[in-house]
Amino acid sequence: MNRDYQGTILGRYRKDDPVGEGKPKGKRKARHEGKRGGHPPKYGEEFVKILTTIWYDYGWPCGKLLVPMLREMIGFWRRGTV
Repeated sequence: MNRDYQGTILGRYRKDDPVGEGKPKGKRKARHEGKRGGHPPKYGEEFVKILTTIWYDYGWPCGKLLVPMLREMIGFWRRGTV
C-alpha cells in the first residue's frame, strides 16, 4: 500500500475514535429530504421529452454533435419540406 493512500484513508477519521468505528470528521450536516436547492429548471417537461426523443433517434450523440443536427432539422422544418 502506498503511504499517501494510507494517510488519506486514515486521515478521514478522528484521532480519538478507535479504528473501525468509522466516524468521519467534519461539520457537515445531514441533507434534508425533499426539494434540493439550485437553479430552477430551464426547460419544461414537454420540451425535455421531445428533445430526449430526438436525441434517441439520432443515436445518442454528445451535445457538441447534436447541436448542428438540431439546427439542420430546424432549417428543414422552416423551409416547409416536412
